[in-house]
Amino acid sequence: EIGVRLVGSEMCIRDRSKDDERLVLAENILDLLGGTDNIIDVTNCATRLRVNVKDKSVVAPEASFKAIGTHGLVVQGQSIQVIIGLNVPQVREKFESLLKFESLL
Repeated sequence: EIGVRLVGSEMCIRDRSKDDERLVLAENILDLLGGTDNIIDVTNCATRLRVNVKDKSVVAPEASFKAIGTHGLVVQGQSIQVIIGLNVPQVREKFESLLKFESLL
């Protein structure tokens, strides 16, 4: 499904299926990181979602992250780096929206 919206005099086409894929990936990553309550903060670099967690023992193993479509996992203390690729800013946006939504519940 493709959503179309007008911005000024130009038409912007946004592919909703890509948006949905990124949302599903963000939801899966959040679950594998131990859920909203385990997240301290999140940033990203060019290809990685960088997340500080409260308890790294509840973070799923790297194989689980690869199974959902990421390229891997790097763990350094409480800092978790989920290797996603160049679309990481869009996945981070979805991830952060999930954190905000969950905090309202």
